[in-house]
Amino acid sequence: MVKRLATLAAVVVGISVGAHAASLDLPRQATPDIWSNATTTTYVLEGDGTGTLTAIGRPRKLSAPPDQIIFSNMDDFALSVRVDSATGALVEPGTLTITGAVPDRGITDVNTTLLTGEVTRMGFPDPPPPGELAVNDPLEFVFTVTGGALEDLYGGVGSLGGVTLWVQGSGSSGFDATKGFTENFSSDMFRGESDTYVIPEPITAVAAIPIVLLAGIVRRRRSLAVH
Repeated sequence: MVKRLATLAAVVVGISVGAHAASLDLPRQATPDIWSNATTTTYVLEGDGTGTLTAIGRPRKLSAPPDQIIFSNMDDFALSVRVDSATGALVEPGTLTITGAVPDRGITDVNTTLLTGEVTRMGFPDPPPPGELAVNDPLEFVFTVTGGALEDLYGGVGSLGGVTLWVQGSGSSGFDATKGFTENFSSDMFRGESDTYVIPEPITAVAAIPIVLLAGIVRRRRSLAVH
């Protein structure tokens, strides 16, 4: 029975990590928001039916409010996920790390970790009608806050946040929803940008469904075992 429950847990976790082959249309709060630019996005097929998507950029502004300048290096916004190349689903949780200094908040060391997160969902727009191009479509990500100097501003550890990433490639070099993740792609260097924000509470219940489902199934199993 324990073995069956472990298998079931893995399946449910897979559901929570899974992706969304369409836009997530994430609800978002206007503040806080970390805006990063000079972002380069690359996607490389791994040969095992998966690919790795990496976005590296420079955090520039924190809207708290008021707007506050972030001093950072060129690679201080870093997001990485591993994707099923056929479906666009995440095959495992990804990572988000934002580093920099925010003097207006008393954070003066440019190497300070501002925010970290575990990326659990990804979405992108549906392909357009035949004959229409779909380049530079934004990618969306949901992450769970795991730490950082700004974690409280983002609701604390365990809260949900979102990232909207504009790849901003030119022609077929950028993300194209008609091709999805079946081919390698990369953005024009330093042309992308992103917003990292708080997702309001209502989506929390949706994100927690797999966990609630698992808890209910475990209770049911235990009940059957007793009887």
